[in-house]
Amino acid sequence: MDELDKIFENKEELRNTKEVQELINYCQKVFKKNLRIGKMYEDFHDRTLDKIMYSEIILKNGNDTKTVLEAIMQDINDM
Repeated sequence: MDELDKIFENKEELRNTKEVQELINYCQKVFKKNLRIGKMYEDFHDRTLDKIMYSEIILKNGNDTKTVLEAIMQDINDM
């Protein structure tokens, strides 16, 4: 059952008011925006983790931490 149906189970007339419809539309818009932001973060996290864990930058030539981090940041900026 839809969450809105649960909330307005016995108050359908309230659900149909202009103000409630505006609030529902606003909440849906914010939810979709947050979903997109979460997906963008997840993609960024996955790409960054891949660069850190599997990159030749770390494995090659025994680079020091500063060099490795600078190279990772450069790779991230190039994405």
